[in-house]
Order: sequence, then C-alpha cells, then structure tokens
Amino acid sequence: MTEEIADMSYQELCECVKAQFGNVLPENAYDSPESLSEAMKDIEKDKGYRHRYNVTAFLILQACVRMPQRIFTVANIADYTGLSKHTISECIRRWIKYDFRYLTRLPKRRGIGGGYQYKIRKHGIETYMALKKRILKGFDLNRMQRRPKRTDCYFHITEVGKAKGITEADLPQIVI
Repeated sequence: MTEEIADMSYQELCECVKAQFGNVLPENAYDSPESLSEAMKDIEKDKGYRHRYNVTAFLILQACVRMPQRIFTVANIADYTGLSKHTISECIRRWIKYDFRYLTRLPKRRGIGGGYQYKIRKHGIETYMALKKRILKGFDLNRMQRRPKRTDCYFHITEVGKAKGITEADLPQIVI
C-alpha cells in the first residue's frame, strides 16, 4: 500500500481519498498536503459513532456509582469509562449549568493545578437506577416523553463511520 501511495501524485491521492470518504472531508482539506494530513488524522481519531440521547450521562453516572472511591475527578471517570475528559467535563458542566443535581462539586481541588473533585448525590443514584431500568427493558433514555420508545441500539453511525464501513454489528454494547 505504501508503495502505491509513493508512486501517486498529490492530485491522484486527493482523488483516491475523495472516492473513499466522499463528502466527509471539507473542501479546504484538499488545499495542501498538510491540511489533508490533518483532516485524515481527525478522521482516524473519530470513532465513527455517537451516543444517543442520555447515554453519555448514563455511562458517567454508572462510573460514579461503581467506582470504589466516593470522591473522584473527571480523570478518574475518563479512566473508568473510556470517554474523553472533554466529553465528561462538558456533560458535568451542563448538569451544573441547568441545575441537575447528580454530582456535588467539592471545594478542594486535587493536587497543584488539579481538577475539581466530585461526589455523587442521592438524586444521581436514583437517576442512574431509572436509566438502568430503561436500558434493561429496551427503551430509549429520554425521560421527558410520556410513552418511552423501544430502541435496539444506543449508538448511531456518523458520516465518518459510514465512510469507514462501520455497521450496526460493529457498534459497542452498553455493559450493565
């Protein structure tokens, strides 16, 4: 494969990438070899799927309930769940902003320049149990609807995932 790429011109390489990935890459990615390389690195980092409604919240709450220590940081949750620190901190920031009382942010930070420490609340445990019950019954995690919808999968494939050839069988399963 590397010999084939070495023999290609830049224009031929761009055409090959366009044929494989379609409209996933923006047009400015083909301006220079550096921008194409950066765009390809971004695609490589992208898993090709996203969580559906409230699945990220469930995974974070599950980690908080199951972790042996009662006081934890975003880094501890990221290590436990495999989600990125950015995703977890954005979710927790949203909970604080809209006054969802799942976690309590403790006044002391961990270490020099460390992150905030959190502790799960009773409401967070109750929410986790409600979401777990919905998953076990096969319903979606949108608790704002009167009648829950049935769902088979809690992940959906993105455009990058379609270009990579990811199928429904390749998607991860939620472990309860």
